[in-house]
Amino acid sequence: MDWKTLQGYEEKYAKVTIKSHKTFDGKVIEVLYGAVDEKGQPTLAVEGHEDGHGRWYGIESNGEYTMLVWQKPASQGGDIEYGTEFKENAVEELEKDVRHKQDLCRQVETLNAGTSEEEIEAIKKEWEAIPDWKTAKEQEYKTWFEASLEKLKMRKEKAVQNASLKETLVQKAEELKNSTAWKDTQEAFRQLQEQWQDIGHAGEKENTLWESFKKARKEFNKSRKEYFANLDTVRGEAKLKKEELIKLVQEAVEKNVNYNALSSKMDEWMNDWKALGSAGREWDDQLWEAFNGARQKFFAERKEFFKKRNEEFSASLAKKNALIEQAKEIVASGNLDKENTEKMKSLDVAWREAGYSGRKDNDRIWEEFKAVKEQFWDAKHGANQQRFQDILAHKEELTESLRKEINQLQEDVFQVDDYEEVHEMERQISRKKAMLEQIKDDIEDLKNKIN
Repeated sequence: MDWKTLQGYEEKYAKVTIKSHKTFDGKVIEVLYGAVDEKGQPTLAVEGHEDGHGRWYGIESNGEYTMLVWQKPASQGGDIEYGTEFKENAVEELEKDVRHKQDLCRQVETLNAGTSEEEIEAIKKEWEAIPDWKTAKEQEYKTWFEASLEKLKMRKEKAVQNASLKETLVQKAEELKNSTAWKDTQEAFRQLQEQWQDIGHAGEKENTLWESFKKARKEFNKSRKEYFANLDTVRGEAKLKKEELIKLVQEAVEKNVNYNALSSKMDEWMNDWKALGSAGREWDDQLWEAFNGARQKFFAERKEFFKKRNEEFSASLAKKNALIEQAKEIVASGNLDKENTEKMKSLDVAWREAGYSGRKDNDRIWEEFKAVKEQFWDAKHGANQQRFQDILAHKEELTESLRKEINQLQEDVFQVDDYEEVHEMERQISRKKAMLEQIKDDIEDLKNKIN
């Protein structure tokens, strides 16, 4: 329902207020019309004046108008008509529903292949229960929601295939565990483990299959160790191999550039050490002291490294919390002058200088900071053409920030050895790339408006 078709509407005397609304990607419109002066002649409608004006309040999205509140002019009886059951609170309910859909989209993106069908169905029903306001943003979220569900379906199907492949590897491991061809079988187990790692996650069966595979390999290693326990020649070979392993570990510790990657290697070398068996009583303690000494040196350095890194994260977080408080003060002042604009811009510079705050807090604190900033920039939006220029600069800063965050996460992936953490970081990278593409589209849209 377009307000221009209202009975008694005259553009010359109407007051029309149009505000952009980012939450549902549309506009909120208020029209005051039908005012008359003391002589009964049409006059300019003024909010708060007893001039008999009517009020049309609604939204526009995708070129379609939706009436939310319509109070007819006094000349037409002054009756109030509501477009929704929410009456004066319709916009607030619309915002809540759109944000709810956004939250569900994000939730679906975090689900992994082990998510039950019951949980997925519950999320779908929750989505269907949310009213459809037919806005552009809801259509965008619907596409996002459906695409995320399809990706999850594909991951679950892939996990089923992976489980089948890993079941085959477990069967082969069971066939090998009683072999006495020690060297060849040990190599066969190594190749099986490489295949295991290349296959990918097997969903709900992953842990059970891995325990079965690991158990078969342990039984083989136990038999091998017992067989060679009393063989002097094997002990001599074990001594040489352990000396080589000690040298390898010591050199790796000296040249280390990635603590997480080397932590995984330390686990592998420890398993290799155990598989070598005894080098004889006269050598075992001495060799172990050298081997474990190199390991303990690494662990001590790793502990200090992460302690320092966490302190840097904490310092960054404290600085960013302070910047958020400064931004809130600027917003609360309601002053949109040049001085406060420059202050708000300087907070972005200070934010970048504050550095990375860690995977746990960096995105959360950024969203909080961004939300406060957007209150300020939204207030400036629409005042004049220069405000579009400011928003454009802001979006470009967000693009650079996201690129840095993506680069940081891509570097961090190689420092994490936990399988689930790696996948979580990859999902974060995917979300940020999607956000980056969205911001690029926003920048082009702003440039078109400026031109």
